[in-house]
Amino acid sequence: MAVILTIFYEGYLFIVRDNPYKDVVVVEFTHIEGGYYLEANFTKTKCEFEELYAFGKVGGEWVYFDWEPLNGEHGDRPSGEHTLQINILTGKIHPDLIEIRTRHDCDGKRTDRIFTTQDVET
Repeated sequence: MAVILTIFYEGYLFIVRDNPYKDVVVVEFTHIEGGYYLEANFTKTKCEFEELYAFGKVGGEWVYFDWEPLNGEHGDRPSGEHTLQINILTGKIHPDLIEIRTRHDCDGKRTDRIFTTQDVET
């Protein structure tokens, strides 16, 4: 029993230590001409932002999509509450899911996380 608790405890510390943001709340996710609009609030906790990626699941395969920031913020942000507003440019491709992933540098360690996954209504 102690071994299981230790592993859980160490896993919990790992998740907390390397979590660059928390409290992600999607405010709006809507279809627009040529893609999708995403607005989400979140709290940046720490780590240095490196990149944001937009992927869509199409026929069981993940496809990368370009995206554009709408609120002028692109790059690292200070700790605290923020809003992400982006257009995900899918063109004529109609994915089943859209997933936003991030990459951060957390004390010299590359940290990849899923920011949000959204079902796409057909």
